[in-house]
Amino acid sequence: MEHVGPIQEGEKKLLRQQILRFLSWTEEMFNLREKYLMEPKELVLYLHPTVKEKQLRQVKRLLKRLPKDGAENSVKEIVPCHVSTNVDEKTLGDEHLLLVSSEGLPNLASGVRDEHLHHNDMTELLSKALEQISDLQRIVGEQAAWRVEVEKELTRRELHETQMSFVIEDLRQKIATQDTIIETLREQLAKKENSTQNEFNKRSLQDSIYVSESPVKRSAVHPLISDSKEMNKLGSTVAKRVAINSRVKSRPHKTECYKSYAEDLLTHQRMKPRKVISTLARDPTRPSLFPSLTASQKAAVDDAQCCDGIRSMSDIVVCIDEAFVYRAAFKTLEPGGLLDDMVIDAYMRILDNQQREWGPPHQKRTYYGSSHLHQFMRKCVMERKFSYGVPVHTNSAGFDIYASDRVFIPVNRSGVHWYLVEVDLLRRKVTILDSMRPRRTEKIALEIRTLLAGLEYVFEGKQLEGGHSYNFRD
Repeated sequence: MEHVGPIQEGEKKLLRQQILRFLSWTEEMFNLREKYLMEPKELVLYLHPTVKEKQLRQVKRLLKRLPKDGAENSVKEIVPCHVSTNVDEKTLGDEHLLLVSSEGLPNLASGVRDEHLHHNDMTELLSKALEQISDLQRIVGEQAAWRVEVEKELTRRELHETQMSFVIEDLRQKIATQDTIIETLREQLAKKENSTQNEFNKRSLQDSIYVSESPVKRSAVHPLISDSKEMNKLGSTVAKRVAINSRVKSRPHKTECYKSYAEDLLTHQRMKPRKVISTLARDPTRPSLFPSLTASQKAAVDDAQCCDGIRSMSDIVVCIDEAFVYRAAFKTLEPGGLLDDMVIDAYMRILDNQQREWGPPHQKRTYYGSSHLHQFMRKCVMERKFSYGVPVHTNSAGFDIYASDRVFIPVNRSGVHWYLVEVDLLRRKVTILDSMRPRRTEKIALEIRTLLAGLEYVFEGKQLEGGHSYNFRD
């Protein structure tokens, strides 16, 4: 082939414009021509399927004008991209239809096609894109898991807020109930103060009438009154000592266990339980045990018995001194219920308060024991605690048992029935008040003997030890 000459700059520009849709090998070919001028290389031309026949002829014409300088081969044939790909896949021996032999062109033969610049770039871009897609999928999965956890946490918080709202509402209702109870107690306290003041005014009026009607001179009234008070006090003191001495027999104090002392009770014919039927005359000056209720008191009773599921059964509905009654215990007052010991203790405190307000000041008071006194006495006797003598002076209400004439002790039998034991310390008499009289009194005789043994040991121990009292509660 005849050498035509070097390609001018205008022809190079025309060639670039003609093959815009080819793969960009032409620019690389002209840029690397000077570098690979002395090294014979091979170049693979991949043509686009849309290349026209006229353009192919122009490319061939330009390629023929490249400097050969001893090259033997030239472009044999240029075909579209899909045809060249099919031919290359068949690997037909040494026939390279798309090879251009030249000393000034880079060697990009079929054996090194995988190193083609654009092919490697596309592979690398595809690999990076796949890695980014994998990372994005992992991030999306983490975001979905985090969203599920956040939704669970929000659900749990909403449930907690709902529960707290119910708890707060329940506490508000309890506070309102306590405020109502406090208001009721204040009203009762105000009524008691008014009644006490009225009673004091009545007694003062009676004393003034007595003094005005007396024939004695007014100057001599006060000495007579003071002398009479001193005589009454002296007489009551003498009566106390005589009564106590009549109950106590002279015998040395035993330091042995209480079991032997309890056995000696029957031998010495001490206090024995016996059936006594007596009628107690009612004092017209004392208030009734069952006074009529006011409207506010009836409302408080209805509120205490009401339980609609919102109010707790452990709410305190009655509080008298140190005795309190829960709502569940208060409901045992309904017909057919087993009376709770809290109700018994509260009623004992009511009787004690009435005695403190209405009882005569010159008489001894009555000791109202708690519902657990009998069980405690039995436990102390069985464990022989009385032989050691634990000292105590007052009960839970602050009242000394040694300043009493009578002792009332409620006793629970078999957990289903209550009866009352009255111990008259002056007359040495025991009265059992039972609405269901047992057929055989021997059934409760042992319990009564245990109770009396503890009481007698306490009172006799006080005198034998020179005024040192013994506890039957702890």
